[in-house]
Amino acid sequence: RVQLSTAMVSAPSRRTKLPLPLWACDMAGVASPARAAATRTGRFVMPKGGDAYRLTPARGVAGKLQEPVCSCIHSGMVTRTRQTFRGKVSPVPGPFLSAQWRDLAMLNYAVPPGLLEPYVPAGTELDTWQGTVYASVIGFRFLRTRVLGVSVPGYRDFDEVNLRFYVRRHADDGVRRGVVFIRELVPHRAIAWVARAWYNEPYRALPMRHDIARDASGECTSARYSWKHAGAWDGLTVETDGPLHALQAGSEAEFITEHYWGYTRQRDGSTIEYSVRHPRWRVAHARSATLHANVASLYGTQFVDVLSQPPTSAFLAEGSDVVVFRPTRVPGT
Repeated sequence: RVQLSTAMVSAPSRRTKLPLPLWACDMAGVASPARAAATRTGRFVMPKGGDAYRLTPARGVAGKLQEPVCSCIHSGMVTRTRQTFRGKVSPVPGPFLSAQWRDLAMLNYAVPPGLLEPYVPAGTELDTWQGTVYASVIGFRFLRTRVLGVSVPGYRDFDEVNLRFYVRRHADDGVRRGVVFIRELVPHRAIAWVARAWYNEPYRALPMRHDIARDASGECTSARYSWKHAGAWDGLTVETDGPLHALQAGSEAEFITEHYWGYTRQRDGSTIEYSVRHPRWRVAHARSATLHANVASLYGTQFVDVLSQPPTSAFLAEGSDVVVFRPTRVPGT
């Protein structure tokens, strides 16, 4: 993580100098705020394919703003971007959360489309790989977590286990492939509350723990994620059969990992979407994978038959830095 130098913009209508906020740039080339600013504006075009976005002043600064200057140190290079804005700047979603997702144990199940249709948010449709609909149970480590640029002691590092499936939406800029969550488990009530409040995501707080084994090079060779439910410890386990390797184009593992949007049905029936940015992950295929859980209680009786069977496939993903952006409503929902 690197920080950007603070620049100054001039607001002639107030004859004052306003500091631009500090920013941090992650491995994927996207930006996240290192701290909130009382007044901020400008457009920052980040390197390496990162999204451009705008921030509207919290206390409407009217008039012409001079050129904001932003210097970003990224992969040993310095990139300087300038942009002049006149009049009102329209809001575009900015980063909400930055973190690392590490040691992802991914169990994947082929499921009948009819099982998931009731959960498909408005404006999206089920996504498939070679004609097959998938749901996945995934355990991973949330590390170095910051929400709106703030790191809260005691809530930086934690485990998550979720049940998700895959959808797509036809947007003006092309097909957006994303995920929908059936259930997400975390160990802290505060984290579950924030996720429900901001995204209406189906979080639940339960006691959790993990057990990660690594080889001499530090690569993960097995991962177990456990949660205590109804007085008993349940969990999932994945053990690999070889070293990590790059994703193969068109593979099942690429389909499972390369979904960069989240979709959530809201209480009024509308749908929100949010962008997730991270580089491609290396993966290692599993030689064994098991799920031991009270499926009916956690996910519903409709999932018992599917999740009581061995997974169709399983693998470990190395993970990376990630940035999750603020949600917006899907047009027409």
